[in-house]
Amino acid sequence: MLCQQEIGQVLEVLDSTMKTFSINIRDHIRHLWMYLLVVVCFPWIVYFLMIYKWGYYDQGVAIAVIGGGVAFFSIFHLSLHLNYYLHDRKGMFFYNSATGESKYVKGEYKIEFTSKDINQITIFKTKPLAKKRTPILVWDEYNYSMIELKCGKVFKISSLLVFELDKVMGFDNTEIRTTLYPWMS
Repeated sequence: MLCQQEIGQVLEVLDSTMKTFSINIRDHIRHLWMYLLVVVCFPWIVYFLMIYKWGYYDQGVAIAVIGGGVAFFSIFHLSLHLNYYLHDRKGMFFYNSATGESKYVKGEYKIEFTSKDINQITIFKTKPLAKKRTPILVWDEYNYSMIELKCGKVFKISSLLVFELDKVMGFDNTEIRTTLYPWMS
């Protein structure tokens, strides 16, 4: 029989293996850093390319190129970020690596499951993220997971809430699908 001190140590170990995920400022920075880099560096790149190619700087052409490029990346990137944020803004995910127990809470929706309850986890990633390469497009850091339980329930978790769920959980029944633009519907 375990004494109080040993029970406390066992509970402490179980609590230390429980990981809690929610959206915080670091998650936003992880997903938006490349967009900010493009917005800051793109005008300078256009400037130096115009000087190199033509020998002079044409302000009208530069404004059109910079405006078009930033608008293109802004529309796709910020709409994807907003899609992920609106999906999981009130969500929390808890995972205990020692017991395999998980809990997903999003507002009034709450689901608890264990590793034995999972039928399939499908993770949608861009090719550079799936192959662990350098991101090419500003949305290459985005991914989402679709978890199918044996009871028939299916739910999705965005990378704003849990970045690369396959690495967090590490289950065998995980499938990675590559996509150019990981829009979560």
